[in-house]
Amino acid sequence: MSEQSHDILNDREYRQTMIKPYLDQGLWVITCKANIPGIHKNLFYTHLILSYYQPLLDALKPIDKWRHEGSDGETLVYVFKDGNPQQMKNQMVSWEETKPYGRLVDIDVYSGLSGSIRRKSLRRCLLCDNDAFSCGRNQTHPLKELLAKIDQIALEDTQKLLLACLDAAIMDELNLDPKFGLVTPISNGSHFDMNYHTMLSAKDAILPYFGQMFAHGWQAHHEEQLFQKARSIGLEAETAMFQATKGINAYKGLIFNLGLMSSAFAYVITHQAPLKTMFPTIATMTKNLIKDFEEPKTTAGYEAYLKYRTMGARGEAMNGFPTVQQLIPMLNDFNDLTLLKVLIEAIKMTEDTVLIRRAGSYDMAKKIQSWFFNIDVSDSEALMQLTKRCIEANISFGGAADLLVCAILYCRLAKTFAF
Repeated sequence: MSEQSHDILNDREYRQTMIKPYLDQGLWVITCKANIPGIHKNLFYTHLILSYYQPLLDALKPIDKWRHEGSDGETLVYVFKDGNPQQMKNQMVSWEETKPYGRLVDIDVYSGLSGSIRRKSLRRCLLCDNDAFSCGRNQTHPLKELLAKIDQIALEDTQKLLLACLDAAIMDELNLDPKFGLVTPISNGSHFDMNYHTMLSAKDAILPYFGQMFAHGWQAHHEEQLFQKARSIGLEAETAMFQATKGINAYKGLIFNLGLMSSAFAYVITHQAPLKTMFPTIATMTKNLIKDFEEPKTTAGYEAYLKYRTMGARGEAMNGFPTVQQLIPMLNDFNDLTLLKVLIEAIKMTEDTVLIRRAGSYDMAKKIQSWFFNIDVSDSEALMQLTKRCIEANISFGGAADLLVCAILYCRLAKTFAF
């Protein structure tokens, strides 16, 4: 037996000694650990999987909990006084069979003198239809193949979770009403060429490309590798959007912002970093974006830079999304009142090139932003009147809306993963 294998066995025994005093008191315990083969247990998959299951287990209201780190990998330990351990075991088996990363996690329930409660059915091998215990005992499959399968499952499950958060974040913003000239379910706002269904078509067209950007970030070894590939995929997303909307620009700015966040999110995961490090990662990714202004363009962002030296979405990215970081603490929930309040804050803070173009000048844009400084979000009549004023002035706040979506996405990821 190798020294590493011996350390793993010792760690498992130590974990049992930690659990036993609780069982002796008539309490019961849940342990959760990543099911990673081989002697190297503390891979980034372990961090990812436990970060997903921790909020789910926290919601079960344990009387005590801790995270044990050892040679057998990280383990979440939860202690309970009330409830039915057998019913909880059945629920944990359901999690292992149906939830993301379920095939990659071991959730054990310990109760009384019998110790660990057994499953009623054997778990299947990741690579064949035999039971996992037999394949592991007989070393049926090469470790390299098993780890490759684990990587595939972890990547695909995380993509699905990310895309669900992205979809929800976009819809949270889109479904707000009234909304100061932006498109809502019942109003085109200041946009004669698009409506709610246009936005839905655009959303559905672009979502898969964020999954591609995430997959690229998953494979990247350096932050500098992230941006160029993400940008090329982003151009493909723009093409798909224009095809879906018949040439209407519904979400071009959002593709840029969410593409950066998707790539940075993958990089954070594979480097076992806190979620908040997405922002310095984005700043590093985009540090050379100033070069975008060296060649003449016909975009609103380029025109705003030439006239007013405001860099819009590029400047926000190059500085690590400072506005998004200020909005995040305000998002205590995703209720309409909260979202409207945060949108108003975004409008007040953002150098929005969409607003500047529609306002006709930087000074006029600043004047329009001042309309929002004393608005009461609980006053529905005032919100309607301000929205009417924006529509009559042909004003919209696409840049601020994009940053609201980014803030919502971050908060939804933070609720899904305990990074």
